[in-house]
Amino acid sequence: MAFSVVNLGSGVAQIAIEGQLDHATISVLRPELSRLLRLRPTRVDLDLSRLRRIDTRGVGMLLGFLENLADQGGQLTLSGLRDQPLEIIKLI
Repeated sequence: MAFSVVNLGSGVAQIAIEGQLDHATISVLRPELSRLLRLRPTRVDLDLSRLRRIDTRGVGMLLGFLENLADQGGQLTLSGLRDQPLEIIKLI
């Protein structure tokens, strides 16, 4: 898994995730999401166009991030969902 977190300014950040988001990779991304939350963004754009696979732990981590972001008054937008990740997100 590879990812990038970019602060676009004005309270907006962009995260792009590539590869797999699963039990083996969430420990790499979780600290970066926590760091981002400390900046209190008003909007986070999550680009999942290169995400090939996500498991329940990956979904749980994203839902936890969404909940924490919403508690701070921020919004999350998703883009690029396709294939297996799209099917999993549709189930939620």
